[in-house]
Amino acid sequence: ALGHSMVVEAGIRSYGRLNVTMTRENGEEKPFSLRRDLGTGRWVCGNAVLDRWASNANRLAWVRNGNRRNPSIWLRASRVEENVEGRPGTDLPRSLV
Repeated sequence: ALGHSMVVEAGIRSYGRLNVTMTRENGEEKPFSLRRDLGTGRWVCGNAVLDRWASNANRLAWVRNGNRRNPSIWLRASRVEENVEGRPGTDLPRSLV
Protein backbone atom coordinates (compact mmCIF):
# COMPACT_ATOMS: atom_id res chain seq x y z
CA ALA A 1 0.00 0.00 0.00
CA LEU A 2 2.56 2.57 -1.22
CA GLY A 3 4.79 2.13 1.81
CA HIS A 4 2.01 2.87 4.28
CA SER A 5 1.59 0.87 7.47
CA MET A 6 -1.54 -1.30 7.58
CA VAL A 7 -2.70 -2.71 10.93
CA VAL A 8 -5.45 -5.35 10.95
CA GLU A 9 -7.33 -6.06 14.18
CA ALA A 10 -10.38 -8.13 15.04
CA GLY A 11 -13.59 -6.11 15.16
CA ILE A 12 -15.23 -5.93 18.57
CA ARG A 13 -18.89 -5.39 17.79
CA SER A 14 -19.57 -7.04 14.46
CA TYR A 15 -18.96 -10.71 13.76
CA GLY A 16 -16.80 -11.39 10.72
CA ARG A 17 -15.52 -7.85 10.34
CA LEU A 18 -11.98 -6.71 10.89
CA ASN A 19 -10.72 -3.19 11.48
CA VAL A 20 -7.87 -1.89 9.33
CA THR A 21 -5.96 1.30 10.05
CA MET A 22 -3.71 2.70 7.34
CA THR A 23 -1.05 5.09 8.59
CA ARG A 24 0.64 7.27 6.00
CA GLU A 25 4.25 8.41 6.29
CA ASN A 26 3.08 11.80 7.63
CA GLY A 27 1.24 10.04 10.50
CA GLU A 28 -2.25 10.56 9.06
CA GLU A 29 -4.51 7.58 9.82
CA LYS A 30 -7.39 6.29 7.72
CA PRO A 31 -9.72 3.51 8.92
CA PHE A 32 -11.09 0.75 6.67
CA SER A 33 -13.53 -2.08 7.23
CA LEU A 34 -12.44 -5.52 6.12
CA ARG A 35 -15.25 -8.04 5.81
CA ARG A 36 -16.27 -11.27 4.13
CA ASP A 37 -18.92 -10.81 1.45
CA LEU A 38 -21.86 -13.03 2.37
CA GLY A 39 -22.81 -13.64 -1.26
CA THR A 40 -19.40 -14.61 -2.67
CA GLY A 41 -17.47 -15.54 0.48
CA ARG A 42 -14.60 -13.30 -0.69
CA TRP A 43 -12.78 -10.85 1.58
CA VAL A 44 -13.52 -7.20 0.75
CA CYS A 45 -11.70 -4.06 1.89
CA GLY A 46 -13.19 -0.80 0.63
CA ASN A 47 -13.71 -1.28 -3.11
CA ALA A 48 -11.11 -4.06 -3.43
CA VAL A 49 -11.35 -7.84 -3.08
CA LEU A 50 -8.66 -10.25 -1.92
CA ASP A 51 -6.96 -12.09 -4.78
CA ARG A 52 -6.55 -15.51 -3.15
CA TRP A 53 -4.32 -16.82 -5.95
CA ALA A 54 -1.78 -13.99 -5.55
CA SER A 55 -1.93 -13.98 -1.73
CA ASN A 56 -0.37 -16.09 0.97
CA ALA A 57 0.21 -15.87 4.74
CA ASN A 58 2.88 -13.18 4.29
CA ARG A 59 1.48 -11.24 1.34
CA LEU A 60 -2.09 -10.09 0.62
CA ALA A 61 -2.98 -8.85 -2.86
CA TRP A 62 -6.08 -6.66 -3.20
CA VAL A 63 -7.59 -5.95 -6.64
CA ARG A 64 -10.17 -3.39 -7.73
CA ASN A 65 -12.66 -4.07 -10.53
CA GLY A 66 -10.96 -7.37 -11.37
CA ASN A 67 -7.75 -5.57 -12.42
CA ARG A 68 -5.07 -8.08 -11.38
CA ARG A 69 -2.35 -6.05 -13.15
CA ASN A 70 -2.26 -3.31 -10.50
CA PRO A 71 -2.97 -4.85 -7.08
CA SER A 72 -2.46 -3.22 -3.71
CA ILE A 73 0.03 -5.44 -1.86
CA TRP A 74 0.11 -5.76 1.93
CA LEU A 75 3.22 -7.44 3.35
CA ARG A 76 3.35 -8.98 6.81
CA ALA A 77 5.76 -7.24 9.17
CA SER A 78 8.76 -9.37 10.11
CA ARG A 79 7.63 -9.52 13.73
CA VAL A 80 4.08 -9.74 15.06
CA GLU A 81 3.60 -6.88 17.51
CA GLU A 82 1.81 -7.30 20.81
CA ASN A 83 -1.56 -5.62 21.10
CA VAL A 84 -2.34 -2.96 23.69
CA GLU A 85 -3.46 -5.52 26.28
CA GLY A 86 -0.09 -7.27 26.12
CA ARG A 87 -1.35 -10.43 24.42
CA PRO A 88 0.48 -11.64 21.32
CA GLY A 89 -0.95 -10.31 18.06
CA THR A 90 -3.42 -12.49 16.20
CA ASP A 91 -2.79 -14.45 13.03
CA LEU A 92 -5.39 -12.56 10.99
CA PRO A 93 -3.78 -12.62 7.53
CA ARG A 94 -3.49 -16.43 7.65
CA SER A 95 -7.24 -16.63 8.22
CA LEU A 96 -7.89 -14.53 5.10
CA VAL A 97 -6.23 -16.83 2.56
